[in-house]
Amino acid sequence: LRQWLRRFHDDLGITTIFVTHDQEEALEVADRIVVMHEGRIEQVGTPDEVYDKPASAFVLNFLGNVNLFHARVEEGKAFVGDAAFDMPKSETESSKSAKLYIRPHHFEVRRSLVVDNAMRGKILHINVAGSSAKLEVQLDSGDRIQVEIPQEVYQEMGLKRGEEVFVNPKRIAYTDYTI
Repeated sequence: LRQWLRRFHDDLGITTIFVTHDQEEALEVADRIVVMHEGRIEQVGTPDEVYDKPASAFVLNFLGNVNLFHARVEEGKAFVGDAAFDMPKSETESSKSAKLYIRPHHFEVRRSLVVDNAMRGKILHINVAGSSAKLEVQLDSGDRIQVEIPQEVYQEMGLKRGEEVFVNPKRIAYTDYTI
C-alpha cells in the first residue's frame, strides 16, 4: 500500500497531506514531514533530516528506538562509565552532564576491545528478525541497551546468549547538554 501510495502521489504530481501515527510509514511515503507534539510543531523537514538530525529528544524518540546514556562532561569529552566520547568543545564548555542518544543500529559489536569508547557487556537476549538480529545487552554499568546488527554479521560472529561482547557506538544521534 505504501509503494502504491507513493507512486500514485508521484504520477499525479500534486501536493497531498497524509496524516499518520505510523512513523515508518511517514518516513517511507513523505517528501516532507511535520512532527507534532501536544499541538505544537517540533520539526519540519525531509524524512532524512528529521530522522538523522532530530531537533529534539522527542523527535528522536518518536521516530524510532533509541538508547539513552547519562554522561558526565569534562574537557570536551562525555564519559559513560569508562568510555569517553569526543564532543564539540563549544557545547561542552559550560556543561557538567549530558544525555547521549544512540540508535540500536548505530552500534558495532566485537568480541574484543578494539576502540577506547567501547563498552563491555553481556548478551541477555537475541531476536533474529528478517535481515537483522536484535540484541539486548547488559553493560557492566548495569544499563540494558538494544543493539541491532545485520543478520550476516550475527551469523558470521556466531554470537550466543550469555556471551561477553564490546559495543562501540558508531554515531551519537542526539545530545542534550545540562549545566
